[in-house]
Amino acid sequence: MKPAVCVIIITWNGLDDTLACLQTVYDQRYDNLHTIVVDNGSSDGTAGRINERFPQAELICLPENIGAVRGYNVGFRRALERDYRYLFLLNNDTLLAPDCIGELVNEAESSPDIGLVMPKIYYADEPARIWSVGTRANPLNLEIVQLGQNEEDHGQWATAIDIDDAPFCAVLMKRAMMEEVGLPDEIFYFYYEDM
Repeated sequence: MKPAVCVIIITWNGLDDTLACLQTVYDQRYDNLHTIVVDNGSSDGTAGRINERFPQAELICLPENIGAVRGYNVGFRRALERDYRYLFLLNNDTLLAPDCIGELVNEAESSPDIGLVMPKIYYADEPARIWSVGTRANPLNLEIVQLGQNEEDHGQWATAIDIDDAPFCAVLMKRAMMEEVGLPDEIFYFYYEDM
């Protein structure tokens, strides 16, 4: 059996994006998947529509918007109560290729030293143009360099590489790494928590 993966999606008043994202999650060619959606106090009917269209998704409805990082941690804590080997944090406006989760799990399983992996992320309106393949930090001046950003994809990033930072847009994390490192620091409301 494939390792259990829990997909965690945080949403706030993003109904159409969230429904489209969930559809791509349920279209995955990976059969040991669970989904937790944390609704961060939406007022646009998100919770009801998710329940109607995707009743298999576990929905946690927060009474107010507590910020992205605290919302992530609500989902992480719930997932860590269960026996998932991987937690896949996914922005609600992100769409997945059908083999995305399977490919990420395969890469993560290739070495015990891997704590997290990310896919190539493309711009939605330009699906051949790369948004990110991760970042590297210059140890001398701490400059962060976005790898691959704005490049047309011609296969130049087809091989897995080591990175210093993976944006929390779409990142698969090993449970063991989460237990060792801990949850993202809630001092960050939005941005920088992934670093």
